[in-house]
Amino acid sequence: MKKLTLILTVLMIGYIFASAGTYEHRDGGVSIWLPDDWKVTMDGDILEAEAPTQDAFAQLLMLDVESLQEAIDVYAEELDDTFKNFRVTSQGENLEWNGLRVYYVEGEGRIEGVDFDVEVSLIQSNRGIVMMLTFNTEEAGKRNRRLYKQIAQSIRAI
Repeated sequence: MKKLTLILTVLMIGYIFASAGTYEHRDGGVSIWLPDDWKVTMDGDILEAEAPTQDAFAQLLMLDVESLQEAIDVYAEELDDTFKNFRVTSQGENLEWNGLRVYYVEGEGRIEGVDFDVEVSLIQSNRGIVMMLTFNTEEAGKRNRRLYKQIAQSIRAI
């Protein structure tokens, strides 16, 4: 009996730690894992996360569009509100993450005089189109390349 209790306790603790950094974007119908040391806030339908170094960021927000194709056609306009001189630097890719259709593209832009590399993922969930932005300085991008991959691969439908 003690052995069973110990096993169940270990499993429960493992589950708690495994899900400790998972956040739900209910409006978007997705969940996302973010590092425990990142500051995460939810403001309306926008989930924002900031690295402790304050040079790497992630955002999830709903787009007011009817389809993934419409989102592809207008996402750059959405980014103009955030980034000055946003421009696309790669050809877009159609991907699939955990059963979700995704359109992925890279770009760059400037906020308050600081240049940022920007990754845009347009995610089609059963509730609409969610735009995920990850953006960082060039140095932070080099440092966080694997981390961003982990974040992207963590996205799941809820």
